[in-house]
Amino acid sequence: MSQTSPRYLFAIVQVIVGLNWLLTGLNKLFFGSFPQSLGNALRTGAGVAPALGHNPNGWYDAFIQAFILPNSLIYGYLIEWGEVCTGVAYLIGAILLLSWSQQKGRSSLWSARLQLIMTTVLTIITTFMCLNFNFWRGRTLPLFDPKFAYGPIWEANLILPIVSLCLLIVSVGVWQEAMRTLASVPLQKNAKNT
Repeated sequence: MSQTSPRYLFAIVQVIVGLNWLLTGLNKLFFGSFPQSLGNALRTGAGVAPALGHNPNGWYDAFIQAFILPNSLIYGYLIEWGEVCTGVAYLIGAILLLSWSQQKGRSSLWSARLQLIMTTVLTIITTFMCLNFNFWRGRTLPLFDPKFAYGPIWEANLILPIVSLCLLIVSVGVWQEAMRTLASVPLQKNAKNT
């Protein structure tokens, strides 16, 4: 990651992923009643998923009935604000990805470390959210299922965790480069000791 141009490319990808999550969350937020209507959407499928009791993932139906439906209002708020915060965090991560090389010394390392931590947490969160959405829609793992012959296998909700993992790998590279850069800078003597 010593060249700037790959960093720009990955920052653009991170902005696209961040905008996807931000807009998805804002759509739910401006819908106005997403948390209140989540329970009904989970029961009926809301036109995008099988109705409760008809999901091929029976274990997921049981999970929704036991844990999510009784607390659907809380989960509704968690989902919409989780998506908004995830989007904002990805956008901040893109700024950190571009700005760390402009900084010197410890601030460069701090910026790279923060970007790595944020991307690690975001990769876990986005994978969790995307898998839950796909299980709710009746998708199974592995993705080979003849019932979906007329639909795409690689939808955005399956691609986003893969893209997030790639961004995580890039973040590890940026952090390692920041560590190497910091190690190559000679230590300056304290002015009081001279």
